[in-house]
Amino acid sequence: MFKIERKIVEFVERNVNILFILAITGLAIAVRYAGRDFVSGDMTWFLLGWFQKIADNGGIHSLKNQVGDYNILYQTIVALFTYIGDKSIYYYKILSIFFDFCMAISAAIFACELSKKEKNDKVFFITFAAVIMLPTVILNSAYWGQCDSIYTTFIILTLLYLYKGKYHSAFVFLGIAFAFKMQTIFIFPFIICFYIYKKQFSIFELLITVFTFWISGICAFVQGRSLLDPFRIYASQTGTYQDMHVNFPSFWMFVGNDYEWLKTAAIVMAASICGMGLYIIMKRKLDCSRPENFVCIASWFIWTCVLFLPAMHERYAYPLEILLVILTCINKDYLKYSSVVILFSLFTYGNYLFSNGGLDKYIVIIYAGCYLHFTYTILKKNSKTATVTDKEMQNES
Repeated sequence: MFKIERKIVEFVERNVNILFILAITGLAIAVRYAGRDFVSGDMTWFLLGWFQKIADNGGIHSLKNQVGDYNILYQTIVALFTYIGDKSIYYYKILSIFFDFCMAISAAIFACELSKKEKNDKVFFITFAAVIMLPTVILNSAYWGQCDSIYTTFIILTLLYLYKGKYHSAFVFLGIAFAFKMQTIFIFPFIICFYIYKKQFSIFELLITVFTFWISGICAFVQGRSLLDPFRIYASQTGTYQDMHVNFPSFWMFVGNDYEWLKTAAIVMAASICGMGLYIIMKRKLDCSRPENFVCIASWFIWTCVLFLPAMHERYAYPLEILLVILTCINKDYLKYSSVVILFSLFTYGNYLFSNGGLDKYIVIIYAGCYLHFTYTILKKNSKTATVTDKEMQNES
């Protein structure tokens, strides 16, 4: 080896972490740049038209009226973009891509917090790389132009700060997440369970979330909007889609697509299954405070909601995918679950964006089976832990 080669190799070895991050970041930007001009159906039918309408109505002044079905905070950001220029497709995508990186960093920090290893550089870098290069994350922001990475970033921060016991900050982040997307509500069952299990914060701290969500509409209130509009927007969204499933491997693909007759049954079923989870936690059969369990149970509640509730879309499982990636990065045993969920999400993304074919019941069987096995794994692991704990207590006595 020549002297110059040795110096280069030694430099790489000394700075391998920095070089790894730079390489992954460069690749992540390059693959997203490739999709910059792709126009999705949502861009054509909704987002581009909303941008133009907001621009025509005076940017910030347009906030006095509702444009589109996103809540006021997102509409405010779009209104600010109208002052920069008319490249609306790029503005939507740049915003989402920026939060791709925020989400990847947040997920990596969360994984390190959960792993609690002396040297967790490996956990941080693997998690960051896995999230930022996840195919569904790339397609969601760079091709679809959707905002799922934004609210998911704040869901991760909510869980991180809940886990660390910083409850005020957690509920602020929860309010911001809810201000961007109503699907944040899928994490609420876990928060209720965690509240009952830990008994360390008041349920009234959820008022912090409500206030944060409400105050996100301040720019619209100044323009004359009703103080209740942030709540009314989400109330109106609940009746937007009259289908039991929308390009998602829902449990209701087994039953039918009659929304009028099945929607109530779906809501009751999802609530009942979540209630069973709450019962098991209240009986202390699941330990929410253990790092791995914390993310497993949060994932389970989100998975239950998207699998059994009506009118679920392919993108609604987005936070679940990220949480399963975090789990996989701290314990490779969860790779089978994250692989199935992400693979099937990728299939539905391809169906919408590139018309690669629809879902069938065989896919739903595998997806639901994976959910059931995930549930079994959580219960089995906690059963073993409880048995070991009981034996230790008997030995001590």
